[in-house]
Amino acid sequence: MQTRKPAFSRFRNLSREQLNVEFQVHTSWTDGQATALEILQAASERGLAALAFTEHVREDTSWFPEFRDEILSAARGFGHMSVYVGCETKAMAGDGRLDVSQDVLDQCDIVLGVVHRLPDGRGGYLDFKQLSYEETAEIEFRLSMGMVRNAPIDILAHPGGMSLRRHGRFPEIYFRDLMRATLERRIAIEI
Repeated sequence: MQTRKPAFSRFRNLSREQLNVEFQVHTSWTDGQATALEILQAASERGLAALAFTEHVREDTSWFPEFRDEILSAARGFGHMSVYVGCETKAMAGDGRLDVSQDVLDQCDIVLGVVHRLPDGRGGYLDFKQLSYEETAEIEFRLSMGMVRNAPIDILAHPGGMSLRRHGRFPEIYFRDLMRATLERRIAIEI
């Protein structure tokens, strides 16, 4: 069981053990279908070296301490595996502001930053149906880059995901710029 942040390596320096990990797992606490114990058992059977439970959170999430306690309790029976408690939180502005409280961040071993919605700057969200591919991709890139440059994240998760889901593509130049920026700040990027 781990209570520190995982160490990330450049792709060319990854060891076999570092490849046999999963750092984005959701349980029945949010949109997953299994308990932490069930997931740990399956991960152990598959020989995973490390696992991070990264539930979706918002700034008003109040259940995180109980979630963390459950993960840490379940992990006691899996000492052969590194187990991390984390969260997946979305960008709220281009400056890197996240939809998560400092209390939750303080309890995390690992934080995933994502773009799940496109904030309108007035407390709501833009309607994807009203945006072109170019507008969606540019806003998503700006939000992602804000997180990479300013937010307390360890991983930029599913970059370009909103554009890919709605338009089937995300500009390669944006992917390249995000990869360079994550490398400079030593943040992992999900590929």
